[in-house]
Amino acid sequence: MVFKNYIPLWLALGVCLLLQQVTIAQISGNRATQLSATSLLPQLSVAAANSHIAIEGTCQKRVTPTSIRLIWAVTAEEKDALACRKSTEAKVQKTTTALAALRIGKDKIFEDFISAIPRFEWVEGESNSLIEKQSGYRMQTNLHIAVETNEQAMKVIEAALSSGLTDLIGVDYTADISLAQKDARMGAVAAAKEKSKSLLTAVFDEQPKPINVQEQTQVHLPAEMYASFENVAASNVTPRYDDRRNYIFAYRPKNTYYAGRTKAADDKSYSLPMKPEIVVESTVVIYYQSPSTRTIVNEKEN
Repeated sequence: MVFKNYIPLWLALGVCLLLQQVTIAQISGNRATQLSATSLLPQLSVAAANSHIAIEGTCQKRVTPTSIRLIWAVTAEEKDALACRKSTEAKVQKTTTALAALRIGKDKIFEDFISAIPRFEWVEGESNSLIEKQSGYRMQTNLHIAVETNEQAMKVIEAALSSGLTDLIGVDYTADISLAQKDARMGAVAAAKEKSKSLLTAVFDEQPKPINVQEQTQVHLPAEMYASFENVAASNVTPRYDDRRNYIFAYRPKNTYYAGRTKAADDKSYSLPMKPEIVVESTVVIYYQSPSTRTIVNEKEN
């Protein structure tokens, strides 16, 4: 029996690979991201061009956090403030016990009391009126928990959720960055000197004299390197003008992810930012005396 309607194996594989590439491209396109356009260098004024030459070097160093703080909001609503306090204390105690099983001691846990405020509601009054009266209390205390690794953090999250906590309101990262600051600074100096050697030697017959230097080192924590975007492929339905029903949208995950430090640098690791890291970024500008300065000085002396 001969089948006339068949697809060659090589063609089927090619179609599968093409669809796979298109799918990946569509996922990337959903973020609506693009490389920033290259801007032209600003034209120097005559005075600036005749006075100095500025050459900049940049360097980025990644630092793996050595300590992670998870901040949980512990809340309660009761008829009176004392009942609120007992409720939050019970949740904190249950969580602390669960953390002790993970060998997280009390020195790694801190309770930060936030607020205790009255709650009000409207009740029927005389003469067809509504009267605002206190109906209870709301209380919040925050629980700070310190761990060393992401693996420990995930175990803490599981323990906290099992203890009745539901609101993880913050995650902070820290590490000793003193060595990274020195390395980034020296890397920026090396980058600026390498640029100077290649550019000034290629342009000028005589090496210009260095006259000044400027440095700035910045620390970027993981919290500021998360990116959020709108899902451009999300469906949207507009109800009729005479439709009085309430529309409840389906749950959609937050389009937020760790993007890392996307800014380019002369000395930088371009490996994928797979996990939150602290980025130390140093910029060094070396100023050289413009050759035209010497020419102007010689003309004045003559």
